[in-house]
Amino acid sequence: MPFHPRWIQRTAARLGGVAFAREAESVLAWDRGQRLYLWDADGKLMAQSATVVPIRMATISDDGRYVAVLGQDRSLWWFTHQLELHLRQELSTEPVAVAVETSGGCVAISSRDRSVEVRTRLGETVLRALAPRPIHFLAFVPTTAAIAVAADYGFLGCLDQSCRWLWQEAVATHVGGICCDGSGECVLASCFSQGIRWCSASHGGGRFLPTPAPCRLVDIDLAGARILIATESANLSLLDREGSLLGTVRLPCPARSVALGGLGEAAVYGLPDGQVVWVEISTG
Repeated sequence: MPFHPRWIQRTAARLGGVAFAREAESVLAWDRGQRLYLWDADGKLMAQSATVVPIRMATISDDGRYVAVLGQDRSLWWFTHQLELHLRQELSTEPVAVAVETSGGCVAISSRDRSVEVRTRLGETVLRALAPRPIHFLAFVPTTAAIAVAADYGFLGCLDQSCRWLWQEAVATHVGGICCDGSGECVLASCFSQGIRWCSASHGGGRFLPTPAPCRLVDIDLAGARILIATESANLSLLDREGSLLGTVRLPCPARSVALGGLGEAAVYGLPDGQVVWVEISTG
């Protein structure tokens, strides 16, 4: 088995989700009790904070310096690496998802009105695009600042650093998440019974990669060599880039969130009851 638990932590309320700072190797989690948690690679709690409204979604920059949070009241919150509030803004439309650029310089926010906008850390909206459907999943390509996007059904695409469409694709499938490697060569979307949709950030060119079971969640390392998936049947599985199974472990229930470390040597998953688990990965 390639997964070796290193530590387990638990949130005070049911889990909202987890995110991995791939360069800093720190783990962000948020719960239904409006709390944020930040742990290091050894499971030490580095910071904890709370918002005054329920959290819709949160994310952390790869360098671990900035955290962005969407509130259920149409608000955007910026926190520092110590989870100290940096900026709070009201949003004019109902947000759906947020992603933060690798160094925390800006965020991309999608909204129910089908817009995707880019805001700087100072709160200035600098770019905006419109998608055919509301976007539920966003991921920055670390080396190019392109933004891979997906609706929860029927649409994948990618925006360049000026928020112009590089490509758009209609897909007849539900989507559970989207991720990309460091270069943007591999943009992956989890497509349940159809497996993983594999595209390139620059030109699309999608193909489906079969998975051992319907794929709910997916993440990939920076080199594009290892793929982590969580399935409908509560399995956590590691694949190589050809889709070959490197190992799998049965979880107590389907994971709420999964995240793979930048080198593919560690991963974090979160369970609905509040468990957050760091696992080391080996293939020997």
